[in-house]
Amino acid sequence: LTSKFLTGMVRYLFLPLVLGYLLVLYGYGAKILLNMELPKGGVCLLIIVLMIGCLGIELLLYPLQRKAEAEGGKTHAFECWLVRWLPIIILPLLVLMSVAIGRRLYDYGITEDRLYVLTLNLWFYAVCIGLYISSARRIHWVTMSFGALFLLTSALPVNFCSITLHTIENRIENFLSSHDRPALPMTEDSYTAYMESLPSEEAQSLRGDLLY
Repeated sequence: LTSKFLTGMVRYLFLPLVLGYLLVLYGYGAKILLNMELPKGGVCLLIIVLMIGCLGIELLLYPLQRKAEAEGGKTHAFECWLVRWLPIIILPLLVLMSVAIGRRLYDYGITEDRLYVLTLNLWFYAVCIGLYISSARRIHWVTMSFGALFLLTSALPVNFCSITLHTIENRIENFLSSHDRPALPMTEDSYTAYMESLPSEEAQSLRGDLLY
């Protein structure tokens, strides 16, 4: 009974929702192309949600299909096709995500969050291509690779946090070296006066780096 309920939820609720969401994102991508405008950073979150849905479909349909094959039962042709080709269908949206990340990095520089999103984007490429090549017949490596990637980027002495901090410190130092360096340490009044002496965009950028 539990197996039938899960099967029905996947096939008749979860699957249509993910496919509908996929069509919406393709429509949004087409609008961006027609207007010849760069995607905004918010598109990354939309595509991350889509990839979570895609991985959910792969992980949920995988045991159902393997069970049907082991018992000599009939597998749904559409589901077999979807498990194989859904990762490839999503690839153009991953390119859109890459462009959005590149724009954020170019406009505002490196932060810890952006490095994580960039790494996630590259991992999505690897997952989609890997699932297609393997025909989604082996999926345990997906969760294992995610765990290994998280450890490599977060648990080692050199991680995204330390890289971001070092980059921002260098950016602040380079900024001060190319401008009239104020006397340090600064009081609140001298800090305010120094910021007011800078062009607004430079002051905003420096203030953001200092706050980080």
